[in-house]
Amino acid sequence: MPASSQGAVDLGVDTETWLIKFDKHGDCVSPKTREALLERLEAVPDKPVIVFSHGWNNDFDQATERYSGLLKELEKHLAAQHSSVKPLFVGVIWPSIWLSFDEGMSIASTPGLAGTDAEQSYASGLASSLDPAGRARFYELMQTPRLDEAGAQELAVLLSGSLMRQAEPMDDAVEDGAAPGPGDLFAAFDAVQRTDAPTGGDDDILPEGGSIDGPAGGTPGMAGVLSFLDPRWALRVASVYQMKDRAGKVGARGVAPMLAQILQRSSAVHLVGHSYGCKVMLSALARADTVAKARSMLLLQPAVSHLAFASTLPETKEPGGYHMIPGRVAKSLVMTYSANDTALHKMFHLALRRKKDLGDVIIAPAGVPPSRYAALGGYGPRGAGEDLRGPLPQPGMTVQLPTGGSPVAFDGSEGQIMGHGDVVKPVTAWLLYLQLHMA
Repeated sequence: MPASSQGAVDLGVDTETWLIKFDKHGDCVSPKTREALLERLEAVPDKPVIVFSHGWNNDFDQATERYSGLLKELEKHLAAQHSSVKPLFVGVIWPSIWLSFDEGMSIASTPGLAGTDAEQSYASGLASSLDPAGRARFYELMQTPRLDEAGAQELAVLLSGSLMRQAEPMDDAVEDGAAPGPGDLFAAFDAVQRTDAPTGGDDDILPEGGSIDGPAGGTPGMAGVLSFLDPRWALRVASVYQMKDRAGKVGARGVAPMLAQILQRSSAVHLVGHSYGCKVMLSALARADTVAKARSMLLLQPAVSHLAFASTLPETKEPGGYHMIPGRVAKSLVMTYSANDTALHKMFHLALRRKKDLGDVIIAPAGVPPSRYAALGGYGPRGAGEDLRGPLPQPGMTVQLPTGGSPVAFDGSEGQIMGHGDVVKPVTAWLLYLQLHMA
């Protein structure tokens, strides 16, 4: 059933399911469906509500497939345990498709090839913000199979100028939307080209991150050791900055007002996010204008800083951008992380260079975080009184989860979570089952 339907939709599950769509600005594209949902919740105030946001590079079909997949696994647990709980499900749909790293470097390094339709479209959008001379030079650089250091620095200047012109004010959002400077981009180019690129599958994403460790709060200079750069990697780095801030914008501007209304109508709201969808839900809960708390929050491979909940960040002494979240969750705040998540374990802390990316400010097998910018979904949380545990509990296992929003993170590295998108499975659905049944 299309997303524009003004009622519950059929995703092939028994759970009552609603889909609410938002555009890139955070505006609700399906306001009548949202109002119908709120009317429905007023009639069933005691019904548990699950609100789930998909993550990076999920179109409508992929997002709904992920939603229906997790619901099917949850329904199996409900049936096996003879549970009487019958939740209502709300799926957030937002434009998260951008550029992934699913084609490796071989095609882009072949002279004469112009790249995919998505790359061409994105490049045209960036070029449109430049003056005629800048556009001409931008396209010339993009047609160069391998840029040397001087060419990469020049492209960084052009991309930074374009992103700066396209950045929207975000006065009412958790994030400030600061565009990266040329040094930020060049440092990311340098880091990425010296790292083995992931190839194939759902892991081929360069998600939000921080920087290679350097002077805290400083802006990297343009000097570097970059030997060459495929210009298509430059596009991907640029897109990552924009997608990170979009997730925060959608959550803070769009989902937050709806979530506040849901929290005011339901006595048991359970929040779920995957990847950048975790940022959507975190920003929404942080900005929801209500004293009502979410009952639980489940963050699957969150593409946010591992210091997002920290009380004090290293060197800056500021709190993490989502330090208030534990206080807005009445029962359990649970998350997963895995060393098998290439995007978050190996790439995250190389991608973004802004000061604000430390702890998402403004607002074990997985090992010790290699950088103060490391990903929560790659290493688990730190600095927030966290409880880092071993493997995810198997279905049927009883697990004590602390109440009051204290962060609990389960390490799925031992064969449970094998990639960034490997989150629709019995063990993750069991975590949600446990949260639904907390007294």
